[in-house]
This record gives sequence, structure tokens and C-alpha cells, in this order.
Amino acid sequence: GRFDLTTTDIVCGLAVVTMFIYGLMGADDWWRFPFQSMWVREDLDIWRLVTWPIATQPDAWGVLGIVFFWVFGQNLEGMFGRDRFLVWLLSVALVPAAIVTALGTFSTEIDTTNGHYGLSMVFTCGIWVLAATYPNARWFDVVPLWAVAAVFTLLDLLQYNGNGMTGRVIFVLLAVATALVSGRTLGQASG
Repeated sequence: GRFDLTTTDIVCGLAVVTMFIYGLMGADDWWRFPFQSMWVREDLDIWRLVTWPIATQPDAWGVLGIVFFWVFGQNLEGMFGRDRFLVWLLSVALVPAAIVTALGTFSTEIDTTNGHYGLSMVFTCGIWVLAATYPNARWFDVVPLWAVAAVFTLLDLLQYNGNGMTGRVIFVLLAVATALVSGRTLGQASG
């Protein structure tokens, strides 16, 4: 038979690999993947601009992030098509990271609050795109999808703001905005 491997499958597989890197090789090797703007600027760790979504620590929340992204990612990839989904995914990874990296040159407060976001952040961005594409869609036929996206985003923003993580607050807002703008540009999120 023929096995069709999707972009979503590859991204989720890479996230699982980073869990094994963390567990078998140690946290120091794993820390090569998460986003840290000062390391992008000062050490030229450019790959961090696009590897942060796959950086997943081996815990239950990391596994849930992978599973949720895989379920919604399949829907998004089917909706966008393979090539446009890859463009969307790369824009959601690259644009907020690049902007926060640039903003970090003006404020150390932004630089010191970067870090681990993983597929959970991309999952939240995907929910926003699905909710904007299908405004009447409901999660489990009860809760409007836009409300789910708003709650997940609000929880991130409250946690990061409460912890004084200005860079993360900016990152989340930029990621959601990028997801919606690039989704619309690519023919979705127009509901």
C-alpha cells in the first residue's frame, strides 16, 4: 500500500523526536530548539525562528499539544491544501519570532521572556483560523469555536502577563494576528 505522509504528520513526528532528545540526550541538547530572541540575535541561532513549534518537553501537556495539533492540523491542511498549509505554518512560526527578535533589541524585558511555546501555540492559532473560516462552527456541538480560541488565548495572556512575561504576551498576540492574516491571504479565515 501507499502511505500518505502529511505536513501535519511530519511536524507532529518531529515534536515527538524532540521529546526523545530531551529524555535521552538531556535538556541542554533540547534547548537548541525553543525560541530565544537574544540567542537568535547574538549567537545567530536563526533556526530557532522556525523550530520553536516542535520543541516539546516529555510531559502530558506536551503530548496533548501534539495530539490536538494533529487533529486540528489535519483539518487545516485539508482546508488549505498541502502547499498553502506549509506556507501558513511557516508564517505562524517565523513572523512572530522575527518581530519579537527585532523588538528585543529595544527592551531586555522582551528578550528575557521568550521561551517554550510548542505546538499548543500553533494549535491555538489553527483554532482561530478555523473559527474565522467557519464562524458558526461549534466544539462538541455546544461551544462556538471562536469562544474556545478566545479562552485558550486569554489563558495564555493572563498567565504570561501575571508572570511579567511581556515578550510572551507580545508573541501570542503576534502569532494569532499572523495566523489570521496569513490564513486570509491564503484563502481561508474569511467568514
